[in-house]
Amino acid sequence: MHASFYGRARKWVLAGWRNRAVTFKAVVYALVGVVNAAVDYGVFLTAHAVLGLPLVAANTLSWMVAVSNSYMLNSTITFAAESGRKLRWSTYFTFVASGIAGWLANTAALVVAVEVHCELFNVTLCRFPRPPQSVGDHLTRSRRFPPPWSNRGGR
Repeated sequence: MHASFYGRARKWVLAGWRNRAVTFKAVVYALVGVVNAAVDYGVFLTAHAVLGLPLVAANTLSWMVAVSNSYMLNSTITFAAESGRKLRWSTYFTFVASGIAGWLANTAALVVAVEVHCELFNVTLCRFPRPPQSVGDHLTRSRRFPPPWSNRGGR
């Protein structure tokens, strides 16, 4: 008699739960992922908002930092037994190469999302301040009808 997919999956999960080492490794792997997501987002925001890098450059920098951090944490903590807690250039480049498709997809999604949001919504990220054409330019404009690139008022 064949067990159902649910029955096999249930047995597999229970066996994993009984083997605490596997459960612990899965939890540590998930925590490393959360830390890397925070690092990626923090570097991206800093690079874009503070350093003024364009979106693609900020995304590339944040990805490079996060993938390096991920390799280091996973090699020394999550998969310490398998890697011997040693960082190797060959495995690092293999790790980076395996993530390039993800970086391309992430960057493409970022560019498309920004373009769509700029078209559909009044998003702060889409507004780029323009300098006045002359000294009296801002003095002659009405405060009730600000220019479309200003942060006051909606489109």
